[in-house]
Amino acid sequence: MKKIFKTSILLTVMLSFMACSDDTSFLFSPVSEDLVKSEKKLVTELARTEKVLDSKEAEILDNLEEGDEADLNYLYSVSGLLSQRFLMLANKLSANFPESKNIDKFLLRKIELGMKSWSIDLDSDIARYRANFPADAEGHKTVDQAEVFTIIYSGYLDPESEESKESFDKVFAFEEKYRGSEEALDFLLTLYDYGADDATKDKIVELLTASYSDDKKVEAILGRIPADQIVGSVMDFSFTDVLTNTEYSVSDFKGKLVVIDFWATWCGPCVASIPEVRELQAKYSDKVAFIGVSLDQGTAEKFISFCEKNEMIWPQFFDKDATSALATKYSVFGIPTLFLLDREGKIITTEAREDLEGLIKANL
Repeated sequence: MKKIFKTSILLTVMLSFMACSDDTSFLFSPVSEDLVKSEKKLVTELARTEKVLDSKEAEILDNLEEGDEADLNYLYSVSGLLSQRFLMLANKLSANFPESKNIDKFLLRKIELGMKSWSIDLDSDIARYRANFPADAEGHKTVDQAEVFTIIYSGYLDPESEESKESFDKVFAFEEKYRGSEEALDFLLTLYDYGADDATKDKIVELLTASYSDDKKVEAILGRIPADQIVGSVMDFSFTDVLTNTEYSVSDFKGKLVVIDFWATWCGPCVASIPEVRELQAKYSDKVAFIGVSLDQGTAEKFISFCEKNEMIWPQFFDKDATSALATKYSVFGIPTLFLLDREGKIITTEAREDLEGLIKANL
């Protein structure tokens, strides 16, 4: 218990020190009675808190790409404090000024953060949100975002939980209600990739085929090669090497073995394997071609800088939508994943990571 207490104090001191030099220093200022009794001051403070929270959440996404664990832990901690401050201020606004129209400005964000933290009762907030729910020109209600958050934070991607199985039904009911919406499509795609069993995937494919077949993400899923047919099939795709702006096709390397490396700069095991891949690329460059397929979602500039820093001189396919679709087509659900292709472009194995050099030697 003493150790936990000391750790808590240390974290608080560290956050206080770090916050002094950025835009979160107000987190360590008490919320005065004068502030909560003034609607104008409360609204101003809520807007400031939300703005800084937005910026910290954006920084979290950037650090996920870069894999900076220390910064990420700090940002998660600050984001949590900002969320709690926002919820507290929003509650004060609702309690002290229940007729204020300013409540509606922050209502949906309050619902989202409240569901995320499970820290407050949101029934009255959701009722208020739905009472003011907008309708489109045809009189049909747009997507209920409170309903979206309910599904997101229900644990629907944990296939082992009973809550997840109930949430599957919620996802399908939501899709039927809001068929054609971006939110419905996102739920189906996420469920397909991370939480669904085979029977559920079959049902999702039927829905995608019927109502969403013109979407690029859906095209990739519908064009997915059956898992038992991947090995032995010819793999060919065209891309622009982001490092040299050179156009390539996998077939350009016919006559060589080809290593296709699905990876990302934010993936720890991927980064850890770079020295080995770099060594093998140099050792077998006359007989083996290496192609990196990046699943990064950041900027090309950051990606190129990372590759240059790590002396990764082999071709790199960097295109957020296209590489994601390629990974989907070949059922790449985790990275790093390395494919080894024979001299004709046929896939020898999709599991070359464990003994890449051994497999290369065996197939030269």
